[in-house]
Amino acid sequence: MEANAGAIAYQLPAEVSLPNWQTEPSSELKKRDDERQDEVSGRLYQYRQGDRTLTIEMRYFVGGDSQVRNLLLKYDKPGAATSFPATIQHDPETGYFSLFSDQGNAYLSSCINPRGGSTVTLEQFKQNRYAHDFRVDRIVPVILGQTTLQDGRCLWTFMQIPIQSDDQHEAYRLLKEAWTSWFQQWADQFPPP
Repeated sequence: MEANAGAIAYQLPAEVSLPNWQTEPSSELKKRDDERQDEVSGRLYQYRQGDRTLTIEMRYFVGGDSQVRNLLLKYDKPGAATSFPATIQHDPETGYFSLFSDQGNAYLSSCINPRGGSTVTLEQFKQNRYAHDFRVDRIVPVILGQTTLQDGRCLWTFMQIPIQSDDQHEAYRLLKEAWTSWFQQWADQFPPP
């Protein structure tokens, strides 16, 4: 899948509000030295709710690898070594996401697509692209070279929250609630191609 030339200059916003969470300052994430033009920008968002903190790392890709497990490995995130298929869950409102934990933190990761639900695996991503990219209203923009036939864009999201008092279920509940709001915001205003 090709990168769309117009997307190269896009920067993720410095502030994104999240219901029930106090927004903390965010910071830009630098591209990896080995990263090609696939990664456009990245940002680390932080939130507070009482004594809990929620960290959301998001990277905007215009092509390349859209498999969450590979991205976890590439960016040295926890979770890739677990029994990964067992971590994948589905929500009718948002799509697929991976939910897992280690001794001190709970995590949620997924790829927000430009159209349709979120995905975790390459198969889910391809199925979503076939279902939403091959439409009649996209024929003219494709012929005119304004967009590619298959839209390879992805907003890879990696959420992290500490597990307090060994209450993994509460941490998972908070992550899923935050994820639903996060997904809806970005699905409504996905970065331009």
